[in-house]
Amino acid sequence: MNRAINLLFLLLLFNFVNGQEWTEPVVINPTQSQLGSVRPDFCIDNEGHIHCVWSTIHGMNFYRIWYSKSEDGGETWTSLYNVSQNNAKWMAEPQIVSDSLGTLHLVYEDDAGSSSHKIIYKTNDGIDPGIWSESDTLNQGYYGAYRNLLVIDHNDRLYCFWYIDSGYGKMYYRFMDIGLTDWSDVIMPYDTASFYRIVVGSDNSLNIAGSRKHPMEITKRVTFYKLDTFYNWVKPEIVSPQTSTSSPDLSLDAQLYPHIVWMQYSLGNITGIDSSMYSYRNTYGWQPYEFIHSDNVDVSIIVDDSANKHIVEVEKLNDINVLTEYAKTNEQWEASIIEENNAMDHIRLLYKSGIMYLVYVRIDSNDDNNIVFRKKEVLSTAIHNSSEFYPLVKIFPNPSNNEISCSYISEENQYLFVKIYDQKGNEIRLLFEDEILAGEIQITWDGKDRNGEPVGSGIYLLSVETEKNRITKKIIMH
Repeated sequence: MNRAINLLFLLLLFNFVNGQEWTEPVVINPTQSQLGSVRPDFCIDNEGHIHCVWSTIHGMNFYRIWYSKSEDGGETWTSLYNVSQNNAKWMAEPQIVSDSLGTLHLVYEDDAGSSSHKIIYKTNDGIDPGIWSESDTLNQGYYGAYRNLLVIDHNDRLYCFWYIDSGYGKMYYRFMDIGLTDWSDVIMPYDTASFYRIVVGSDNSLNIAGSRKHPMEITKRVTFYKLDTFYNWVKPEIVSPQTSTSSPDLSLDAQLYPHIVWMQYSLGNITGIDSSMYSYRNTYGWQPYEFIHSDNVDVSIIVDDSANKHIVEVEKLNDINVLTEYAKTNEQWEASIIEENNAMDHIRLLYKSGIMYLVYVRIDSNDDNNIVFRKKEVLSTAIHNSSEFYPLVKIFPNPSNNEISCSYISEENQYLFVKIYDQKGNEIRLLFEDEILAGEIQITWDGKDRNGEPVGSGIYLLSVETEKNRITKKIIMH
């Protein structure tokens, strides 16, 4: 009965609401149509160039990692480049990010089907797609890892996470700071955890949608994890009910509140199985979850600058998959069909400067397996998203062994605080406190604390605070 109602609903929806606001699909890998292409990931650099990676199936336990770039907003893509350069082994789960200088950072799994496979790290200058660095293995001594995640914060600190399925499951990670070439020691933030999506907040925190299995429960529940501004891991917060869940995705609003969508299983007669669910946290804690749709394949979420929520998901409809967007404005969900096809999955959704970017896998009627790109402009009534203020703060030189200058561009008259903290969150010095006019202001730190004593070598945090925003930048003192 529920299936018949869903079918009727989607057919009516297709007749009256369409997804024409999304651009026409562009196939990124047209020369690979006869190969199985899976697990795409992409990033957008500061120049607006789009960088995409994925893996292709060449035989039993034989996959390669490929890369392509677009410099015109996704309309055309460069020739495909084989990053892994392998003639055997299973290369999988590529993840790519760009730093503030445009350098690309890539990780992927080497020999993914074995118990000793590696997490490989490579870099590229972001200009020449055919020149990648030599491989570096990040998980020495932790072989058998998978579900690797790569993320870079606003200070260019690079994190690589991976999962090992031992006990109730554990996440590990290493990081590398700006200007350095060595990775940190391996860190395990929680006794049991599984991470799926990591989003950097405008305050430089890491916000994570994952899952957690408790000793008294059989199944995993969606869990929110966080590494705060001062690099402290916060106590995990349970989000979903006590039933099996999978594939959570996360986005942050302008106030840095998390919004999570996930796949929920075994809800009995209430909403069916394989349902997409949504919840968010505000001042009062996590709000009651909302049912979006049943019989789903994959799901992703974005919160735009106006705090409107956009959920893009693949839904099963008989033997057809339907790519659908659910948009929530003024507490009302509205659905529109983007596309129907034989099979679609592996959704990856990003948002930047008022545009939603979407990459996914589509298997066409002739069994062509394609990586597909679309985008959609989102009208915004918000004045500013906090994350857009990051380019307004510049620090130079950094690293430094003497004094450091900070420039801040204010777009309005406002009261401004500029402070220095250590990594534990202790205030070292108040550099500036006053009302400023719109325009640029420059402040210098001589490397001394409030008592006039030089600080030691290490990492410090510069905090620029106004009534509307708090921007944190990392400083390295030699």
